[in-house]
Amino acid sequence: MILIFFDLETTGLNFDFDDVIEIGAIKASNNEIIEKFHTFVNPRRNIPDFVTNLTGISKSDVENAPDVDTIKEKVNDFIGNYPLLAHNANFDRIFLEKLLGRQLENQVFDTLELARLFFPEFPSHSLQNLIKQLSLKKGNAHRALNDTIMLYSLFQKIIEAKNIFPEELLTKIKEIWDDKNDLSLLFGEEWKKPEKKLEGITFKENINKEEINKLPFKSKPKEPGIFIEGVFFADAEVNETFLKEIEKLLNSKKLLLLPYSENIKKKISEFFLQRGYDIQRISNFDRIPCLKKVEFFLDNPELIPSELKNSFAILISYLFKTQDFLMENAPPHILKNPAVRALSTCNENFETCEFVDKCPFYKKIKTLEETGIIIGDQRSIQYLERELKNIRENRALIIFEAFRMPRVISFFKTTISEGELNLLLNFQGGRPEDLQRINTFFNDIEPLPHGTEITEKIVEIKPILAKTKESRLDQFLSYEKFLKEGRSGTTFVTAVDTKSPQVFQKLTTQFNPLILSSRFTKIQHVNVLSEILRIGGKHLDFTQMLPSKTILSVAPLFLHSPVHEEFPQEFVKLFKRVHKKCRTIIVCQQQTLLREINLILKKEGFSTKAFGTDLMEDEGEIDILQYEVSPGKKYEEIYLLKLPFFQMESLDEKSIDNYSALFAKNFVDEISNDPPSKSIVFYIDSKLRNSDYRMKCEEMFLSFPLFLEKEESLVRIVENWRNKN
Repeated sequence: MILIFFDLETTGLNFDFDDVIEIGAIKASNNEIIEKFHTFVNPRRNIPDFVTNLTGISKSDVENAPDVDTIKEKVNDFIGNYPLLAHNANFDRIFLEKLLGRQLENQVFDTLELARLFFPEFPSHSLQNLIKQLSLKKGNAHRALNDTIMLYSLFQKIIEAKNIFPEELLTKIKEIWDDKNDLSLLFGEEWKKPEKKLEGITFKENINKEEINKLPFKSKPKEPGIFIEGVFFADAEVNETFLKEIEKLLNSKKLLLLPYSENIKKKISEFFLQRGYDIQRISNFDRIPCLKKVEFFLDNPELIPSELKNSFAILISYLFKTQDFLMENAPPHILKNPAVRALSTCNENFETCEFVDKCPFYKKIKTLEETGIIIGDQRSIQYLERELKNIRENRALIIFEAFRMPRVISFFKTTISEGELNLLLNFQGGRPEDLQRINTFFNDIEPLPHGTEITEKIVEIKPILAKTKESRLDQFLSYEKFLKEGRSGTTFVTAVDTKSPQVFQKLTTQFNPLILSSRFTKIQHVNVLSEILRIGGKHLDFTQMLPSKTILSVAPLFLHSPVHEEFPQEFVKLFKRVHKKCRTIIVCQQQTLLREINLILKKEGFSTKAFGTDLMEDEGEIDILQYEVSPGKKYEEIYLLKLPFFQMESLDEKSIDNYSALFAKNFVDEISNDPPSKSIVFYIDSKLRNSDYRMKCEEMFLSFPLFLEKEESLVRIVENWRNKN
């Protein structure tokens, strides 16, 4: 069988406006390359600078190249009717069809999807990262023929990876995998679906059989501490002094510790491990698939909705290769896998479940009940009521970096698609008429704009969902507001918790003591966290013993607001004048602004990494992120593009302003250099032009800020400060 591997370079990503500028293709047979094809294509238009910077293809490369009409016959002759393979194939297929002026009759296979299936443990499946992780020979990125050669090398590794799967599991994956194309064209006749259904392979015997350990304390402090009973707001840095005070609670309590950032989590873990304590970590408790459901759909693949078949197959592959049933090391694409999300519901009726003796989730819960110190993350708050309710007995709760908690709880939501609902209903033996009503409901909301409230429409399907015994659906129905959302062409319903402050009112009755710790908790002598979370408590100040930072704070009032159309170009112009080569962070309130700033800076030749846009493994001199990310680093230059914004229906404007100021103060303190190194912070927000607002939020700044009306004044002050320091 002859296979064609191909890659295209284009003038951009928009099918309607952009065109192909380079084609690379390889013809392979019996694991040998038998012919290569490469050409530039003259698009009869300018090539954007960004594309030239990315690919190296310039006007001079294409000006004498054949145009589309000249080249398409040669392309047609080369690809014939052979199967085609590309990475993220839908993009290349669309542009190839545009170039050829016809729909392809060839079967087109996506090596991106195949790589996710056979290398599910990898954090990224971009072609460049796969080549790196598989130690394959790397060519010049974003050049068509080089990418095609790398693609061919990747396919050889995919074949090798497929061969490590046991035959019975591979048969199941073949049966589940939903592909319009005939996979036997790629992998031979063995990839044909079996004529008769085989018995489902079980994962039961693959679970770690380690007994549940009761984890005693290996040492205990003798002296009593200041945290005894009640609620405490502590202004404190996470250092040995403060952690020793937390340690004293172990005289009589177990601990649940919830930091936000990985660096603080690491610091806390090291402190207790060095003192001989056993600790357990919890994460992703809402992403642990129920084995009973996994087994059920392995045995009944015909009940998996078509849009979830590939996701389910990738989940099965991940569990087989990693045995990570608790999702403790799962990469982001697995945690976002819609099949994982749908199957991660447990009815918690362990006494009657036939999987209880083998269930890793049950074993983890029982272990946590006996564990003296549990370290989780702040998202754990969301499932303390359900999955973790049994760990609360005689336990103190300490929330580090507590200034983030109002934002964390304001994002509490549950999102469900039609495929996920159908999967859960099929598991419960859903009736055809109920499934049809779900289908009708999603068809009805499909035309609605993103973000439309559909709370009243949920009444139509609420009786169907209420019949199930699924904890995730119970939570979904318990929320007060429902919105229509969409991602990648899929319609979702998002249930939003509008009463999230009540979470803390419950916590004060479930944990004693409850301690909320941040470097700063007050603005203008108001305990902002107490006001927003609506819980009272005692305030303790540990910061007197901490050194102060040396920071220059400036606010360039001559810039437009970050929401203005001209702002990105305007900001980059200023950035080029004041920036020097050093560790730099740019913080944006909105993802759209983050992407635009990142794109412009890359065009200008700066080394940037945008969190949520660039790959996790990428590094850059300049980090660009939103306030939700904790980078865990220190920076010499800090740019805040629009101050942190927070909204909760029950809060007035003053409370919102106070919290924005508190968040900004803690955030800058967290990421600025410690002495003797010094940091400069640029606060860019049109609100700062208003003197009343500045007075209201004067405690936002760690140092007295300079509000500058002219660009030259800013440049001069920054240069003088740097020369002096």
